[in-house]
Amino acid sequence: MKDHFKKVIRQAVVILFISLFLGMGVNSFFRNGIDPFRYPAASATTATEIRKIGLEQAQQVIAGGIPILDARSQEDFSEGHIPGAISLPYYDMGSYLDRVLPFLSTNQPILIYCSEASCADAEFLARSIFQLGYAKLLVFKGGFKAWVAAGLTIEREAL
Repeated sequence: MKDHFKKVIRQAVVILFISLFLGMGVNSFFRNGIDPFRYPAASATTATEIRKIGLEQAQQVIAGGIPILDARSQEDFSEGHIPGAISLPYYDMGSYLDRVLPFLSTNQPILIYCSEASCADAEFLARSIFQLGYAKLLVFKGGFKAWVAAGLTIEREAL
């Protein structure tokens, strides 16, 4: 019985290590993969670095001509988005980042939104690009749903 228990434990440890190495190997092939060797940033993101704003404030800053990032999927963006927005889907950020960064400045505020108030993708995207040195980030909490509900203009991708 004792030998059987040792054998089961040994097999479990082997399976654990195989799973760990396979997981890390697969993770290394994804652009948005987790970097296990990256040190955390010196200062954590705080509410003063990433501000949440409502519809009225979003309209004001958009009228001022700041860049707008849409954190929703490319499909959602194509179906309709805030005029002038640039698509940067959070879950596919690695595929789009090189095309979007030339339009952004680290010294300029950037508005980020996703589908609705309960959607966290805009905040996740804000935290990710904050780590790249963009510190003046505004997250529009109402998102696209609030924009449409207010009867504001939207743009659609030409098919």
